[in-house]
Amino acid sequence: MTRPLVVTVSHDLGQEQAEARLRSRIDSVRRTLDSYKIAVLRESWTGNRLDFAVRALGQTAEGAVDVFDDHVRIEVRLPWLLAAFAERASGLLRSRGKLLLGHEGGERKPGA
Repeated sequence: MTRPLVVTVSHDLGQEQAEARLRSRIDSVRRTLDSYKIAVLRESWTGNRLDFAVRALGQTAEGAVDVFDDHVRIEVRLPWLLAAFAERASGLLRSRGKLLLGHEGGERKPGA
């Protein structure tokens, strides 16, 4: 049985620019996951959607990142063992998502 974890990150970049930033910064995501001992098993883009699978603690989680004009929606289906870490994972996804999109706090920096 899996538990869905859904995180949204607001932005004001437009879909095209947000997707371009995510695509260009995907290697930093891998490095971050690696530091948490999480292996990326699969990732594939179809239009504005990234489907992925990761493995941690011997468990596989699958999910998707959907890029929209004003937000990014991240959904991860966590197996029961990993669901215990859902709250921490939610915070990590939110903070890393903001950094990947190029801003912190969900607001555009002055002059940006």
